[in-house]
Amino acid sequence: MRTKLEIVLGSVSLVCMLVAAGSAAPQRVLKGNAPPFPPTSGTAKILLTPPPSAIKNSLEELCGSSSLIVDGFVQSTLTPWINGKSLETDVILLIRSVLKGNLTGQQLLVSQPGGVLGQFKEESPQYSLMQPGEHYILFLERDNRTGVPVREGVPRYQIMGSFIGSFRIEAEKVHLNPGTGESLRRKYEGADLQQTLGEINGCL
Repeated sequence: MRTKLEIVLGSVSLVCMLVAAGSAAPQRVLKGNAPPFPPTSGTAKILLTPPPSAIKNSLEELCGSSSLIVDGFVQSTLTPWINGKSLETDVILLIRSVLKGNLTGQQLLVSQPGGVLGQFKEESPQYSLMQPGEHYILFLERDNRTGVPVREGVPRYQIMGSFIGSFRIEAEKVHLNPGTGESLRRKYEGADLQQTLGEINGCL
């Protein structure tokens, strides 16, 4: 069974393709009713389409539009919550340094569309969900949405361009998400961390 859903999450268009697993238990849906969400099992592929104003094609654009740029590690991921007909996974990061902006405390929270809830999974070919222990440079803006979970004392931010402003660091090298534009990927995929930090500082 294939179901196609199109949702608008804030400024991001999200398309969700649900492919039920062969072993999934059937869910009885009365005629005229929408199927329940989330399904008991299966996998959904999600595609995000940031508006043109959110798409950044250079480090200068990312730095200029971000209210906060940080260097930190994923401390924990929380149980996904349901946002309409999609999952979102909140991630808490322990911040090692602030490259731009001001942050009170050493933690912040970002949310990524997708996640795993029971035997149901939402994932995207455009980006990977953050995992505990991973190291990132993040280009951020405040998440001012209403009706989202609140974690006392931990400010909530959004990644610029949904996933564009997420640079994963491994073995002192920079890695960008697969959905990031070619101009950024060509210059920074596999780039040296210290060189990239120097270029970020040069943009500020």
